[in-house]
Amino acid sequence: MSMSDRETRHQYYRDQGWWDDRTLHSVFDAAADAVPDRVAVVDPPDCETLIGRPPRRLTYNQVQNASHNLAYTLR
Repeated sequence: MSMSDRETRHQYYRDQGWWDDRTLHSVFDAAADAVPDRVAVVDPPDCETLIGRPPRRLTYNQVQNASHNLAYTLR
């Protein structure tokens, strides 16, 4: 991806009000609140070959819960 493509994409996100001065964490939390059941993360198709389990599809809610559990454990 060229620098101008990245800059164009970043400007688009800023124009839409998605980023502003927010962190990735806060953007993800906002998405989890707005669309908790929408798929957020998908394993690569060759996941089963690489690590021996089928690919997973995790929703924003599932990822948010897992990240909060990890944060709690690390405290």
